[in-house]
Amino acid sequence: STRLDQIQMAATLDAIRNLGVDPTGNVLHELERSMERVFDARATAVTLSASRPGGHTLAPAVLEGNVATVLVPGATQLHALITLEGHRPFTSHELRLAAILAEATGRTLDARDAMERNRDETERDPLTGLLNRRALDRDLALSVNSDGAAPESVALLFIDLDGFKALNDGYG
Repeated sequence: STRLDQIQMAATLDAIRNLGVDPTGNVLHELERSMERVFDARATAVTLSASRPGGHTLAPAVLEGNVATVLVPGATQLHALITLEGHRPFTSHELRLAAILAEATGRTLDARDAMERNRDETERDPLTGLLNRRALDRDLALSVNSDGAAPESVALLFIDLDGFKALNDGYG
C-alpha cells in the first residue's frame, strides 16, 4: 500500500510538471490522460464556465464507492468537473492526489487565460479594439513565411493622412 502511494505521488508530480507544456494542447485532455495513468481509472472531464462562488467552500472531491468526482478550480471560476471510475474504491490518499492534480490544472488554465488576455491587450488598440502595428508585424511575417514558399497573393496598403495626429489627439 505504501509503495503504491509513493508511485502514485511520483506519477502525480510528473503529471503536474508536464501540464500545459504544449501551448496548443488541450489541458483538460492532458488531465484526463494523466488521471487515467496515475489512478488506473477511466477519466471524463466536463468543461464548466461557472463563476467560483464567493464566500462558500466547495469540496474539492466527492467519493461514492469506486467513482470520484473532482472539481478543477480556477482563481475566479470553476473550469471543469472530472469523474474517475476505478476498478476498486479510491483511497483518501488517491482522492487527495486527484484534487492536487486538478488544482494544478486549474492554475495552468488560469495562466493560459491571463497570457491570452495579455496578448490581446498588447496587440489591440484599447479605444477601437483594432489590431495594432505589433499584430501587423506578426501576421505579415506569418503570411509571408508560413511554409517558406511565396504566398499566392499578399497586399499591403499604407495610408498617410496629413494632420491625422492632431485630429486623433483632439478627438480620440
